[in-house]
Amino acid sequence: MSQAYQKYICVICGYIYDEELGDPESGLPSGTLFADIPDEWECPDCGVTKQDFILLTAPEPEVANVSKTSGFDSVLTLKHVSKDAIVVLGGGMAAWEMISQLRKQDNDQAIIMITHCSGDVYSKPQLSTALNKQKEPNKLIQISAADQAATLGVTLLPYTRVLAIDSDHKRLILPTGGLQYNKLILALGANQKYIPFPGSDTKGIHRINDLEQYRSFREHLDVLDKAHVAILGSGLIGCEFADDLVSAGHDVSLIDLSETPLSHLLPTQLSGKLAEVFESKGVQIFGGTTISEVKSADAKLTVGLANGKTIKADFLISAVGLQPNIDLAKRSGIDTQRGILVDDRMQTSCEDIYAIGDCTEHIDTGGNKVLLPYIKPILKQAKVIAGQIAADDIHYECNTDVVVIKTPSLPLSVCPPPLKDDSGAWKLVESQGESMALAYYRAGQMTGFALSGSFTKKANDWFQQIKLAS
Repeated sequence: MSQAYQKYICVICGYIYDEELGDPESGLPSGTLFADIPDEWECPDCGVTKQDFILLTAPEPEVANVSKTSGFDSVLTLKHVSKDAIVVLGGGMAAWEMISQLRKQDNDQAIIMITHCSGDVYSKPQLSTALNKQKEPNKLIQISAADQAATLGVTLLPYTRVLAIDSDHKRLILPTGGLQYNKLILALGANQKYIPFPGSDTKGIHRINDLEQYRSFREHLDVLDKAHVAILGSGLIGCEFADDLVSAGHDVSLIDLSETPLSHLLPTQLSGKLAEVFESKGVQIFGGTTISEVKSADAKLTVGLANGKTIKADFLISAVGLQPNIDLAKRSGIDTQRGILVDDRMQTSCEDIYAIGDCTEHIDTGGNKVLLPYIKPILKQAKVIAGQIAADDIHYECNTDVVVIKTPSLPLSVCPPPLKDDSGAWKLVESQGESMALAYYRAGQMTGFALSGSFTKKANDWFQQIKLAS
């Protein structure tokens, strides 16, 4: 009997370890089972160890009894779908994780996925590391949507727009007609905020938050041997793309109202150190300013800054922050603020409608309303929703967690202190060259930390200290 290989996902950065392929660059030949990986092995993308990986795809026996009626089904098929169907809106990681958890509860439950995109399975965090690793956009796809739907027994409706949600009658309004649901799960994700730049015709301007947008960017970038890319926003996405682009040989200009990159997340010392590392690699940092206008001529952009300086660039990436996709929920009468509001059961303001992932807004343990655009919360939230639907009254606790920033030039791991914890102070604990370890103390208790370089390997140990103290 041939070996049934499995895949494991890093809950920190989304890297997929495929047993069939192994990790030859790290000394793991193809066919290396996850159980046989040495404990000291590190994730190629973010550097954590195997303890931060979980099984991605369930073994075939768990879904063997699922009726394989999925794929690109027609409207005729939908007319025969049970009114007891669970409908998942979205085609990203949150949607597929949600369906996987539902299947663990029930092999026979009718499930429909409706998504505006293809629904192909890929890891979004790898978009900002693919260029320097010489990965083509299509190579990031781990499994096609049709194959994944067939495996999980899902009716798949790709490239389909939902016009409205009629929660009173538990009905979705599609361009092709109405569709009943029993339970509805919103996995609508988020997008980079749209900024209308004065003087711009948008040519050469990219917002990148999914594979289609990244593919479009690469189609333009890859025809140039060396491009100059301006990036507006020095947050997570902006810094990760800046590092990837400059490491791949391109020129990068990083623009932000803050003086140093990632200043909203890192203590001053570490933000300054990241700026030094970026500049040593050739990244031009324009801090304390923003874009006043963008003009396009002769396939080039002239980016005017508020401080009077100008940048000549081939492309502009707008990375000023993620904005949850709430329009459908809002116009359908579901309570929203920055995101779709959910309680600790992941329930929205409408009965039998749940929400998960980047589109949601939560109340954390400190009473703050927060957005959590990370992988770990998605995994926890999917289990909560599946449990609620199965009448298992489990709840989601919105806690601080470790954020791993994919900047290989200076690896970073951060556990931000609670939002209302503003009476403490950062303290440098240890420093060795570019490696720094800082802790945030309030009333003598560590409530957050920021690590760089080799110290990032201690992130789990430091996080356990915070959990024990709380």
